[in-house]
Amino acid sequence: LLNPHFSKLESAKKKMPENSGDSFRIKKIEFDGKLRPILCQNEAGPCPLLAICNVLLLRGNLTLHMDFSEIKEVELLQQLATYLLEKSEGRSESDSGVNIEYQLHDVMEILPTLQKGLDVNVKFTHPQGFEFTEQLSLFDVATINLYHGWVVDEADGNLPKTLASLSYNQLVEKLVQYKTFLQDDSKPKANEAEKSEKFNGESRSEISRNEAAIELFLTETATQLTYRGLEMLHRDVPEGSLCVFFRNNHFSTMYRKDHSLYLLITDLGYVNQSSAVWEKLDVIDGDTEIVDSSFESRKVTGGDSGFGESVQDADHLLALQLQQGDNIAIDPTFTHSTYGDSLSDRYGTIEGDDASFARAIYEQEKEMARKSRQSETQQALNRQIQRTNSRSLCAVQ
Repeated sequence: LLNPHFSKLESAKKKMPENSGDSFRIKKIEFDGKLRPILCQNEAGPCPLLAICNVLLLRGNLTLHMDFSEIKEVELLQQLATYLLEKSEGRSESDSGVNIEYQLHDVMEILPTLQKGLDVNVKFTHPQGFEFTEQLSLFDVATINLYHGWVVDEADGNLPKTLASLSYNQLVEKLVQYKTFLQDDSKPKANEAEKSEKFNGESRSEISRNEAAIELFLTETATQLTYRGLEMLHRDVPEGSLCVFFRNNHFSTMYRKDHSLYLLITDLGYVNQSSAVWEKLDVIDGDTEIVDSSFESRKVTGGDSGFGESVQDADHLLALQLQQGDNIAIDPTFTHSTYGDSLSDRYGTIEGDDASFARAIYEQEKEMARKSRQSETQQALNRQIQRTNSRSLCAVQ
């Protein structure tokens, strides 16, 4: 019998943009003592796909071969779909009564449109306050927490509790209603009796105050991050956890380490910058601190010229790759690598003895590339050891 999960995957694949030319550059960083690939983006914008996949890559749930320099969008979506389907196998309804099969069906429908963004409606009472939508079920299925920092500080008292409990969409809708009422009520009337004194149980004076309070709140928190929100994020995000942070219609991978919060830098301009890996989240506006994979602040140089990474940094990353071994899984859907395309891409459709011969040549090229890469990595490791020994000798002297 056909596996129902397989049929869901095939259905999702058919809806994915096969002809899309979009791709993501891959950057290698050190994370938790291991070499991990992360995805970079060309343009700033709403990209939950990147944030979710980077969480899974850093966790080790998704894998990319370390020879890859980029991956096509459709291939990334297919690998994500495969992972979510495999993860859901064997899971039954949770204690809360959530139907995993129903959620999975929704997620498979969402994946083909994921690169366009997600419809997210925040609530101002808590960093995990979001209006539930089918799209947000993706985070549940992937077991990734979603946070924001646009939280009302009730101690200020600027925004009444009745308004603070609303979602963003509801608050904006309320503001429009208030403005419409006040504008209509200010127009000349045939007599004073036609003027409305109340709207939905609120007096004209209450409406005027609430309108001003909403406009002030939205203006003062235009960065969509408040000090109260920042405080609650540091309180609620568990130490050592990877999650997704939503702000200004943008999704970022967030990590909690040593009681500090960091956002993964995915801008393409830093793809060759080993000194720019994380951005510290400790202020609501202004300059933030950029750190490397060791979470140490270093001067960022080189920009997007491609020459920002030092020889020592490159050697260290290659040494990590050697220590981890060359056994990182290769997903069969991928076709990009430094040693060439897939067999079908390179030779077309081949059958019979010609196919066997082409396969042998292809495997031979891959093996030569692997040995070359291993040799380069060993040389890098040797240089790393020599530098370590030199520093130790200097320290003794």
